[in-house]
Amino acid sequence: MIIKDQAQFIVETRIEEILDIAKSLYPEMYDFEYRFKECKGVAAGKAGFNVKNGKRSYYIKLNIDMMVRGMEEWNHIFFDTIPHEVAHLVDYVRRGKSGHDKIWRDIAISLGCKGDRCHNLDVVARGRHRYYIDGFGKVNVSQYSHEKIQSKDYDGTVTCGGGRYVLEKKHYVDMNRMMNEIPEDFKQYIHGIEIVETRKAVCVSPTGIKMTKPTKKALKLWESGYNNWVDFNNNYGVGQYTTVSNQYKLCVKWYGA
Repeated sequence: MIIKDQAQFIVETRIEEILDIAKSLYPEMYDFEYRFKECKGVAAGKAGFNVKNGKRSYYIKLNIDMMVRGMEEWNHIFFDTIPHEVAHLVDYVRRGKSGHDKIWRDIAISLGCKGDRCHNLDVVARGRHRYYIDGFGKVNVSQYSHEKIQSKDYDGTVTCGGGRYVLEKKHYVDMNRMMNEIPEDFKQYIHGIEIVETRKAVCVSPTGIKMTKPTKKALKLWESGYNNWVDFNNNYGVGQYTTVSNQYKLCVKWYGA
């Protein structure tokens, strides 16, 4: 989606703005280098470093998917999460470690952050799905329950969290919603700049569909007979839930199952 590419450009520009402030306040940050990565899940951002051959390699991660969900998420990540994570980087450089103690908080506040330990945005954990029932409230269900509710054979009840709720398709809340465009007040960051959407390479499947090809590992599993979700998930090995789930869906589409 082009909006995600635009958001990432704005995020990286904002990081540089906050780093300029950090460099003016903390001389240790002179010539500081880092890598930007995108993070997923319930975290708004992360910062840290890896060590290779005795040398540190710093990184900062921001959740672009979360940012483009709505104005609350956008403003939080832009105004608070970015200085929050840059403060961790400053802390790592200055004393070799970082937490959410007073030293980090003072740095964070000096960079324009509120200094809060965690965000309070509405999120769901990986592999969970949100439903909302009038008169009761939010209910988070597993992937299995979500697929059951969305199936045409659903009987109208699902057990979750010790209670029995009558959930229907209409109760589903799409936590992956996305803005239609960059907020007006932030378009100055991309004014006069052409940002081209990053496209994935596509292949023609055995059924003639142009699509992203599953990984060799996923194709091998499917062709070995692990072509239902339980067997596929159990035999995929180490991998994030969303990665395994996406590969399974790609295989279903690839083989027209």
